[in-house]
Amino acid sequence: PFHKSLPPPDAELLDAPITADKLAGIIRHLRRNSAPGLEGLGAALYQLDPKACGSVVAVVFEYQLRRGELLASQRKSSVSLLYKKGDRRYPGKYRPILLMQVDVKLLSNI
Repeated sequence: PFHKSLPPPDAELLDAPITADKLAGIIRHLRRNSAPGLEGLGAALYQLDPKACGSVVAVVFEYQLRRGELLASQRKSSVSLLYKKGDRRYPGKYRPILLMQVDVKLLSNI
């Protein structure tokens, strides 16, 4: 694995278990009104019960990391273009937005 080439303190962080409490804290700080990913589940759903969701997601992530594989849906995202201002005919007048699943956002914040 790539983390074997990291300095020991950094490698230890990657090897640390993913805890339900850590995930619950991350869930509480997600932007509630952000657009959901391709699965349609927004942060507001996870925030209904951060502790319970954190417990479930922690088990799933530990399993996935042991196997070394994410679900196919977790490896996909969608790019949308948001119009800024000016002439709509010019591509530079748009800003790309990446829509990721909430669980992928959680994993990237650990």
